[in-house]
Amino acid sequence: MRIVAAFKLVLVLIFPLSFAGIAQGDFTPADYVKANVLQVPYLRTDYFPELLKLALDKTVDSHGPYHMYEQPWIGPKQRMRQFLADGRYIRVLWSTTSKKREQQLKAIKFSLVKKLNEYRFLVIHKGEQEKFNQIKTVEDLSKFTAVSGSHWQDTIIFKRHQLPVVTSIDTGDLIKMFKLRRGDYFARGAYEVWRELEQAEFAPFQLEEKLLLRYNADYHFFVNHQDKTLADRLLIGLQRAEQDGSFDELFFSVPEFKQGWNAVKHSNRLLLELE
Repeated sequence: MRIVAAFKLVLVLIFPLSFAGIAQGDFTPADYVKANVLQVPYLRTDYFPELLKLALDKTVDSHGPYHMYEQPWIGPKQRMRQFLADGRYIRVLWSTTSKKREQQLKAIKFSLVKKLNEYRFLVIHKGEQEKFNQIKTVEDLSKFTAVSGSHWQDTIIFKRHQLPVVTSIDTGDLIKMFKLRRGDYFARGAYEVWRELEQAEFAPFQLEEKLLLRYNADYHFFVNHQDKTLADRLLIGLQRAEQDGSFDELFFSVPEFKQGWNAVKHSNRLLLELE
């Protein structure tokens, strides 16, 4: 999964209800339902829309048919969250959870990546492993500077623990800042770091060998607080997929997810817990 993909894939689920203030480029109310089929637009296949599709498939018998397609991305993820909170433009997105985000949106309490997002491996500059070998505590880690997204839950947690951090709203800019050595490490989710390290832009970096961070950063589907119909359907569908094994089948079909799972479960790294 490419690092940018996680921030540029937004799906729309269309239901037969009205929305206030439709954004430019949005669908019209006439598109909500066609021939009694729930419209769920998307354009490309990736893990999260595949999982969304799986949850909807598992509930066709009980909740009815649907059709999927993707809405164009028209702003940063923070803006898309606000659209969803306002009942505009999109019907669902996936994101790391936080207390603030769960006040803004309704989280579907099912871990989309089997809690792998709670574990962070560190990406560091090549040749700097020896410096990180000296880290034994969170206080030791505070001697180093992280690079992190402005609106990421990671950044909130780092600041709470007084860990130095430089930020940007744009992931591409973060990588540029990291190349310029404005930070010492880049904390990446256990399910995403493996593919990222294969990308050309990560060539100057390496996987840190000794440490593993853990903090509350689970990954959920989010919907509007008033969208009980969709919220209930997604939770039921995800639970059914978990019970019949199809969720695990999809999850472990993604090579970097499987690699991340094995790396965490069989890790002998020093685990640093951040609340």
